[in-house]
Amino acid sequence: MRKKTIPYIKILWRNHPEWEATWETEESIRTSYPHFLPGS
Repeated sequence: MRKKTIPYIKILWRNHPEWEATWETEESIRTSYPHFLPGS
């Protein structure tokens, strides 16, 4: 488990300051918003 890589994507929501950005797993973004990432 130590060498496993979990890709995260920084999400910056519109009309919010950068410090309110969140980190989401790539898998959850592909599931919820497949049009945002190529190769889904």
